[in-house]
Amino acid sequence: LDIRKLISYGKAIQSSVLIKRLGLLLEIAGIEIYEVIKYMINKKYDVLNPRMGLKGKKNTKWMIIENEVLEI
Repeated sequence: LDIRKLISYGKAIQSSVLIKRLGLLLEIAGIEIYEVIKYMINKKYDVLNPRMGLKGKKNTKWMIIENEVLEI
């Protein structure tokens, strides 16, 4: 897994929600990138899975509503 390429891709797409989801998923996998991308995170909560409902735990670090349980 090339973390630098993933971060570059996220920056190129310029999608805050993509960056949030990527950061959360990598953190769950044990890879910390928050300090590198925190400037790209807005103050609006987005859902982890847009196909699921709005209910779930609010992750204040990543500004993500964890509306799906992930197993890694």
